[in-house]
Amino acid sequence: MSGDRDIIRNIYVDNGFSPTYYRFGRNLDVTFDAVGHAISFTLPIQKMCNLTRVPQLRHLATFGLKKGWQSRVPIPDLGVLHDHSALERMILESVLLPNPGVLAGLNANRIKGLAFRFMTFTAWKIIALFRLIEELELYLHNSVDWGMICALETLRQLRVFYGNLTSLAGISSLKQLATLAIMYNPSITSIAEIASLQRLEALHLSGTRAKDLSPLWNLSRLKILEWHECPSDDYSPLAGLSRLLDLDLYRAKITDCAFLANLHSLQKLNLEGTFVASIDPLAKLLGLQNLNLSWSAIHDITPLAGLSCLKILDLDGTKLQNLTPLAEMSALEELSLIDATWDDLRPLKDAPKLRLLHLREGQTARMEDQLLQLERDRPDLHIELYPLA
Repeated sequence: MSGDRDIIRNIYVDNGFSPTYYRFGRNLDVTFDAVGHAISFTLPIQKMCNLTRVPQLRHLATFGLKKGWQSRVPIPDLGVLHDHSALERMILESVLLPNPGVLAGLNANRIKGLAFRFMTFTAWKIIALFRLIEELELYLHNSVDWGMICALETLRQLRVFYGNLTSLAGISSLKQLATLAIMYNPSITSIAEIASLQRLEALHLSGTRAKDLSPLWNLSRLKILEWHECPSDDYSPLAGLSRLLDLDLYRAKITDCAFLANLHSLQKLNLEGTFVASIDPLAKLLGLQNLNLSWSAIHDITPLAGLSCLKILDLDGTKLQNLTPLAEMSALEELSLIDATWDDLRPLKDAPKLRLLHLREGQTARMEDQLLQLERDRPDLHIELYPLA
């Protein structure tokens, strides 16, 4: 009996690839479980799209089709997958779908996840057939039917990239949502309806232009919040997110980070490109493991000295007064100082677990001497130098 690796090799051959493609090919999108069963597989479409052997992958939970370079082969009828007992998620990426009706060949009572990426899709009534759908991802060239999406009350994960959305009205009907990503929709200026989504654990809003963050105050289950370039002037509503583990506010309009002081569960924080100058509130975030302060306005890193769990620290592009506090950081393993300025590198020799240091080439002669001395003092420290831009 053929194993899943042999079956996948034959699927590639069936679709016009050479017999050695599976062995020597690059960027193969296949995931196996611990005993060698294929559980996720994305097939590139080049010369043809033959799916007859795919049902032989009996443990396959996620199957995808991705258009190869210059391929003009459309998606065939997917009925061959209808009786696949393990298949729960279908991904279509950059494919030609002149007849969206082929999706009806899938078992609407088994498929729980659909993803449409980098393509045009307008057959929204077909998605409505998947009554048990829990996960929907849309990265489309065209506008989405927001009303149809809000009618899918079984959704637990929703990701919409672009899509020309202008409002989130109606999203309150998706009471089961645990993950929501509404990305790069600048016409959205209000997130008021998100307040009712009390099951949310992950929220991604980069590229939206809402300024009032008060609807987030009572999202007590939220663990992940990503909002690049957030335009708000008031971040105090985030102070109530006590379970937050990961906060990414890249280039957000922040000058004062006092709202962070009570977020004691935070493990990862990104304040890159913000206007934050004082980081005193961070001294209370004792569980922080990963911190990005690059290209911010900070000068004094003394408040970080007591962060005994911090492993990764990014200070690129900052103008620092003193690196001595880094020597007190007992867990620090990786430090980046690319394009940063400092007075003295020597305190880094006393950072006990530091193993990787990122710097820019072309430092002053004095800094070069310090770097040579650091290499002598810490032969276990790998220093990675980046070329001048």
